[in-house]
This record gives sequence, C-alpha cells and structure tokens, in this order.
Amino acid sequence: MMMIMMVMMMIMMIMEIMMMMMMIALFHPQLLLLQVNEAKKRLNAINKETIAAIRTKQAAALILTKEAEMVKYMMEEGLLTHTDAEDILEQITVDMKLIEKKRNLIFK
Repeated sequence: MMMIMMVMMMIMMIMEIMMMMMMIALFHPQLLLLQVNEAKKRLNAINKETIAAIRTKQAAALILTKEAEMVKYMMEEGLLTHTDAEDILEQITVDMKLIEKKRNLIFK
C-alpha cells in the first residue's frame, strides 16, 4: 500500500513538472527554444561509438528479457523441466548483470 502511494505521489509530481513546462512553453517560447537547442548540442556531442555501444546493450537486454519470458512459458507448458528452466534463467540473470555492469562503465 505504501509503495502504491509513493508511486502515485511521484506521478503527481511528474504531472506538476509537465504542467510547469507547458506554462513556460506558452509564455516563454524563447526559453524553450534555448533548452531544445542545448539538448541538441549535448546529443550531437555524444561519441557515435558510445551511441552504438548503448544501442547494442539495449538490444541484448531486450533479447535476454524475451528469452526469459519464453523459458518461463516453456516451463509452464511442460516443454522444459523446472530444473532446466532454472539453469537457463540463472544464466540469463548472469548475462543481464554483465550487460548492466558494462552499461555503467560507459557513463563513467
């Protein structure tokens, strides 16, 4: 229950921030344009190799997530034993942690 309240409060805070940003955009379009231009500069300054590495890690994480879902489904359908599914899911977890570790190194 407490977690739900915290999530709801966070959503309300995000909505308030979005409303404030919309008000700024309505009354101060020049300020919004400056922020957009600054964001574009920062995005363009990112090394292309870094972007490729991030995309690769995102794709790998997505594939591993889908693989885990498939393993769970196959276990539920009786196509894999519980033991085999656990072994595969354990390896997927190891791989996900490795991806996360490498992802964190990109931003250091």
